[in-house]
This record gives sequence, C-alpha cells and structure tokens, in this order.
Amino acid sequence: MKKLKLFFSAVAMMLFVGLQAQVLQPTSLSTTLTAGTDFADGDNYYDSGGAAGTYSASESGSLDLCANAGEEVVITFTEFDLETGSGGQCWDYLTITGDTGGNDGVWTGDTFDVSDTGDPFVPPCSNDATDAADAVVIPPMTSSDGGCLTFAFTSDSGFQQGGWAATINVNSLAPPPPPGGDPCTLTCPPNITVNLDPGACDAVVNYNVTVSGDCPDPDVAFADQGWVEADDGGGGSITMDASGFTQVSGDAGTGSMTSATFTAPGDGTLSFD
Repeated sequence: MKKLKLFFSAVAMMLFVGLQAQVLQPTSLSTTLTAGTDFADGDNYYDSGGAAGTYSASESGSLDLCANAGEEVVITFTEFDLETGSGGQCWDYLTITGDTGGNDGVWTGDTFDVSDTGDPFVPPCSNDATDAADAVVIPPMTSSDGGCLTFAFTSDSGFQQGGWAATINVNSLAPPPPPGGDPCTLTCPPNITVNLDPGACDAVVNYNVTVSGDCPDPDVAFADQGWVEADDGGGGSITMDASGFTQVSGDAGTGSMTSATFTAPGDGTLSFD
C-alpha cells in the first residue's frame, strides 16, 4: 500500500523511525546535510518517496551529504529503480559527484535499461546501476576526508518508479602519515653520570642518540660525544640529563661543555649549541 507522501521543495526531509533517521531527496533546489548534525552512521537515504513510495514527476533537486574533517561518508545503494526506455534512453536519472573511487557519473537503471536491451546509453545517462537480472551493481560512493557527496536527481513528467534506497555510513579516518612515511624520531638515553677519578683532569661522556623513521635528510649526523674537564681533579661528577643540559655536582670544575644543550633542528642534525 502506498503511503501518503509529503514533498518539500527546498529542503531534504528527515523522518525518524525509532532511533534511525531517513534522509529523503529534495524535489527541487539544493540542500546540504552534515554528518553528526543532520544524519548519523547507519541512517537510510531514499528518493523523495521514502521507503514505500515513488518519487514524483518533474523533480530537479540536489542533495549534498558532507563529512566532518577526519571522517568520510559512504553511501551504499541496496535498491535502484529509475525510469529508462528502449534504445538506451533514460528519462529519470541520478547524477553523483564527489566519489573518491572514480564512480562519478549519471546513473539510471530498471528492467528496460541497457543491460537488458544491449543498446548504448543516450546522453545524459552514462552508467547502469542494475545488471541484466536487475540486481543493484552501482558501487558504494565514498567522500573525501571532510568532503561531500552530491546527488542531483532529475525526473520527467511521465511515469515514476520505485526510486532508490541506500545506507549511510560515517567512518572515522586515521590521520594521514607525514610525507615520506613514518615520522623522524630522535630517542635520547636516560640520564648519564660520569664519576671523575681523583687526579683525572677530564672524561669523555658518550651520549648516544638513536634515530628511527624516515628523516628528511638521509645523511643525518649526530653529536653523540662530549667532554668535560675538572680543574682540580677533585673527584666530583658530571651528569648529562635527557633534556640535554649538563649539570655539575661535587667539586668538579667547569669544562667548556657544561652548559651545552642538545637540539634537533629541521635538517635532523643533533648538535651542541
């Protein structure tokens, strides 16, 4: 039994069945809906006639279904029935743009389309959404990160058919890797303490820094050794901590590296300042 249909010319219609929303194609003008605000993952998308009705005559409405940054919108069609004719004619059609999989085009399909007759499409139609057995073969449509899918529907003044049904999915996207692959990471060792022997005037501190990932400069050089000097051989200690500062304790003197800091500038080279 046909349901009573209400058509809105300026905006897409939102019906709620339980907790699930139904997004309906506007019959005219252009409407933009955004994920999280106007629709959610798991909602349904129908032609203007909804789940049980047909679309109307002389429609010319456009709907943008938009993702937020870090998300994509995917539309998967489960039913598709638009009026076509013999000889590759298409009277009613859905123009889709914004798909990242290269499936943008003018889609139509029913029991008399080109998959049944073997005739080539007559413009503007270019894509058959059903096969010879009338199974839905239109692929899922996927927006770009934060982008929109646009669905513009056109029907003539003649016969109307069942239209379409689709599922809306909103997927979170992982942050893209930085250019070049894995991030360039410098790993510093734990704090290093070197005890000066009585009578010793200096000591070498090995501060080994490792690198991982794809660094911008393949010839990265690291200063991994510094020196400190005691002026009286008093047997104090010098600690180099992981933040890059040299700390002096005991009665060790101050060598030329005691106030050194370690930095990793944009070229990936770690050096003493």
